[in-house]
Amino acid sequence: LQTINETYKYVDGLNIHGINVDVEQKPIVVTIYSTKPGCVIGKHGADIDALKNKLINIFNEPELKIDLKEVKDERTHLYTFY
Repeated sequence: LQTINETYKYVDGLNIHGINVDVEQKPIVVTIYSTKPGCVIGKHGADIDALKNKLINIFNEPELKIDLKEVKDERTHLYTFY
């Protein structure tokens, strides 16, 4: 739980509206929903690589796939999670 909280602190401020983790698939698929995917990716992909390495350590899985999906309208997107 502590590592998950650290990850949330890491992604705080990146306009992330949801994270879906599918552990049933191999490799594990992490889908990130964001209004500004460029902020999540970072300059030259550095931020997404750092996030991927952090998630690999959390799940103890050498292979991990990250899907980044853009949220066009954050108000309607919130309803899909509840």
